[in-house]
Amino acid sequence: MVHFNKELVQQIKIINILSSQTEPLSSKKISEYVGDVTPSTVLNYCKMLKYDIERMYSKKELNLFIDKQGIFLENKGVTLTKIKNYLLSSDLSYQILYAVLTQDKVDTYYFCLTHGTSHSTLRRKIRFINSELSKYEFHIICANNFSIKGDEKKLRNFFSVFLWGIHRKFSDMPNIPNKDFYLNLAKTILNSSDLFSYESELLSFFLFTTNTRVENGHIIKYVKENDAILENYRCTKPKALSHWNFSDYAYTHFSYSSYYFKDIKNLEYLDSFILSDSEQKLLDDWVEIFINIFVSISWQGIDFIKKLLRRNLISERVLKISTNLIPFFLSYEFNIIKKDYFFLERKFEFFYTELCNAHPHLNSDYYRYFYFCICLIVNPPEETIPKLKVFCLTDYSYVLNKVFERTLKTKFINRYLLEFLNTPDEADLIISNLVIPNYLKDNFCDRQFLLLENLFCSQHLDIIEKVMSTIALEHL
Repeated sequence: MVHFNKELVQQIKIINILSSQTEPLSSKKISEYVGDVTPSTVLNYCKMLKYDIERMYSKKELNLFIDKQGIFLENKGVTLTKIKNYLLSSDLSYQILYAVLTQDKVDTYYFCLTHGTSHSTLRRKIRFINSELSKYEFHIICANNFSIKGDEKKLRNFFSVFLWGIHRKFSDMPNIPNKDFYLNLAKTILNSSDLFSYESELLSFFLFTTNTRVENGHIIKYVKENDAILENYRCTKPKALSHWNFSDYAYTHFSYSSYYFKDIKNLEYLDSFILSDSEQKLLDDWVEIFINIFVSISWQGIDFIKKLLRRNLISERVLKISTNLIPFFLSYEFNIIKKDYFFLERKFEFFYTELCNAHPHLNSDYYRYFYFCICLIVNPPEETIPKLKVFCLTDYSYVLNKVFERTLKTKFINRYLLEFLNTPDEADLIISNLVIPNYLKDNFCDRQFLLLENLFCSQHLDIIEKVMSTIALEHL
């Protein structure tokens, strides 16, 4: 994010850590997870968070316990958006960026007065923000007034994603005049009365940003490349936005569509956009490397991948979305997702390394997240889980042996596809609970053997899992 206060970022990390735990954690353990913070500081942060949580949530919703057992966040079924929203929007960086979005020129003296900060602190914070904004080719100018400069269509896209990443729901944003106007307009544009969708909430961020910039007199400057977008992009401007130019609406709709679509058919309009030679090569290389490392894929799957990549390439060309803010919630959730797809991630690293070798500019967090998600959804579930063949040599009865096989299948149901064999000839793993005969060791010396007396105990099941993991990694 754009130079949020270090203490604030650490508090958000603590909330994320606690929300994923089922047992109390010590402040020492939390400090190890967060990094670069002492246990005593963690404890102070948690006391501050406890105070904020008690103000915002009822005890029937959320509780933060701090006692001798440790620190524990008890969530009874609510989202943490409210507390995160409050923390992030109270930061000076957020307040500066929100000010330059909603005002053409911000009075420096009045801003410092109303936000309880000094002129020197404001200048220093803007200098830090500018160092990060430079990759977007934006710059905040500060004197008696301060304002932001940059490509207008990219600025609008940036602010839309910035606000979305922090607030998640437009209806939860504070101090927005005519909030219902944007939400109702979004529903009209989407032609939807669907009560079970947040799509209008997301689109409202983009409508609010553009309308704010238009009302402050900012226009999208004419450049030749814009013609290709406007000529190929088909949309109808609502009557409620008569004060907008067509380009205002077209780019708002295009920007929103760069992040969200409901059906792959919604991307068919992209077929009319012509890719450059380098863009086409990237698309072709992507599919070829994917097939080489993962699996052969149906033509429907290839079409799906190409449509997603084409959308990304065109959005990148127009809006430079790869340098844009990935919503704050994404990287944390992404790391959780990866844990459940350990072996897919290992394959993905081979894929991504080869792709970046051919196209070095793709080596960024944005593309890593985006491409991993594509690989995950186009790979059939059975292709993302390693297949292992197991031979069990036990003195169990037929029924008890089948119970043991079922125990392994159940424990590893989402990690391995296990096939149990009647002979060891093709087995990857040979398990015994009494003895492993010498003839097995001699004839199958290239296999993994496990001799475990009590196959059902947790400790031995963990040993089996470690060996399975080793075998699966060797197969990659």
